[in-house]
Amino acid sequence: MPVNKKSKRSKFRVSKLIIGVVVLVVLVLVVLELTNTTHFFHKASDVIPSTSPTITSSSGTKSANGSSTATSNTSTNTTNTTTNTTTSTNPKTGSPTASTAPLLAPFGTFVSDHHPNLSGSPAPSAEQSVCNTTPSATCYISFTNNGVTKSLATQTADNNGSTYWSWDVNKNGLSAGDWTVTAYATLNGVTSSTKDPQTLDVSP
Repeated sequence: MPVNKKSKRSKFRVSKLIIGVVVLVVLVLVVLELTNTTHFFHKASDVIPSTSPTITSSSGTKSANGSSTATSNTSTNTTNTTTNTTTSTNPKTGSPTASTAPLLAPFGTFVSDHHPNLSGSPAPSAEQSVCNTTPSATCYISFTNNGVTKSLATQTADNNGSTYWSWDVNKNGLSAGDWTVTAYATLNGVTSSTKDPQTLDVSP
């Protein structure tokens, strides 16, 4: 009889241990899914939520729709490159019309901070991105890590050939790790890309 009681207690302890391990594994999986570290039970969106901030520069104020209060033949970018390509503006929409100019390889400050933190500390998680190319070309920026690719929404370059995004690394699956940053520009069926020489090093 005493042997049977010991056996029952031993089995009960093993059962409790197994249940505890299963609960722990489930909790870890839930946390990983909620933080977009894994995607076993949900598909993360490939497009990173962003806004097009209003940018004030020497060439005027640009709004999110790409229109400008003043025109200039100088593109506003961190490398101060001059673009002498001009385009006409659609009088109904205020946006640039199709361009016959050659496509410029994208350039600019693809990410404002290459070392953000998901926690927002010590470095902030907010980012600003700029892609410069030929006016009227479409441009987007992608981030790749271990087969996972996320992208900022495609935008059409304004009359100065610029696109802007304001976004956060904490949104839609940019997990901790090194992300390869590449900008893509497309115009009249031709696509050109530029890889950022520096990776986006996201810390927890």
